[in-house]
Amino acid sequence: MTGQDILQGYRLSSQQERLWRVQQETSSIVFRALCAISIEGVLDVTTLRNALRRVVQRHEICRTSFQRRPEFKFPIQIISEWADPFWQAINIEDSTDVESRIDEFFRAERAHPIDPDQQSLLRATLLTVSSERNILIVSFPSLCADARTLQNLLNDLAETYEASLRREDREVEVTQYVEFSEWLSELLNEDEAQAGKDFWAQQASLPQPTLPLESKPVADAQFVPEVFSFGIAEETAARARAKHDILLACWQTLLSRLTGHLEIVCSHLHEGRNDEALSGAFGPFAKRMPVVIRFAEAQTFGDVLQQTRRALVAANRWQDFFVANEAGEYAFAFEFQQRPAQTVANGLTF
Repeated sequence: MTGQDILQGYRLSSQQERLWRVQQETSSIVFRALCAISIEGVLDVTTLRNALRRVVQRHEICRTSFQRRPEFKFPIQIISEWADPFWQAINIEDSTDVESRIDEFFRAERAHPIDPDQQSLLRATLLTVSSERNILIVSFPSLCADARTLQNLLNDLAETYEASLRREDREVEVTQYVEFSEWLSELLNEDEAQAGKDFWAQQASLPQPTLPLESKPVADAQFVPEVFSFGIAEETAARARAKHDILLACWQTLLSRLTGHLEIVCSHLHEGRNDEALSGAFGPFAKRMPVVIRFAEAQTFGDVLQQTRRALVAANRWQDFFVANEAGEYAFAFEFQQRPAQTVANGLTF
């Protein structure tokens, strides 16, 4: 074997394996983590680009490519020592319809093909709208990032930009995604993991209900949305930890009434960041895990809400033992994302 035959890399996580498999099955769809960051204030473009380079150097997943080998079912993660992310700066101040131009670039980025062999799969397009307004479109393959990663990138980029203007070195300890992935693979092979695997096997054993008239479109049917308002008593709402719990309980209740089933399993998006050390990390930590609610006669919404909270606590407890690549598909899903908080850096608002 020659030196050229040796490839040093890392296996994919179960989340990455599932994403890769689905991507191959639906080749017409490009799975991306994509956002547009509004930057208000007088921007130093060169400093921003250099700050992005530093962020890429700080987080290995930003310098990760995915190389395929004929002897392996899934590609290997290869981490480069250094990588320069794609960057382009375009002035659209003279556009007659600025918002349409921004949407045009956003749609183009969403449809841009992904070359998994590139050293850095992060792409950035800076659109200058005026002397005090810029839009930074940032794109990752979903193999490298989730929604929380985009928020973390915004915070890291803003803080690194500010430190650069002050000529300061911003030293931050971060957990690398591949370290977490390797730790998780080892955890799943330990004897203690069986209880967690049994928990998820039990959730997956429930039947998948279907909605009335599913896959049976009605001719000339029109979609006429309506809004209904209902009040929730304070003592009932107090059983929820956040709005997220209330919305999930409402969704599960609606599904039970529409399907007539008393047991409803719903794919729920968890951030996958139980440990505080992962809060600022980059990578596809988020996973869709089943949450089960069992309804009964004469049950109040407060009871459903309490059961929803218990189900989420249990899912959170066992989430490290959930293997995304082995999980089935679920008929219903729930995802809750809060609006990202603004970040201020050296007079700029991100």
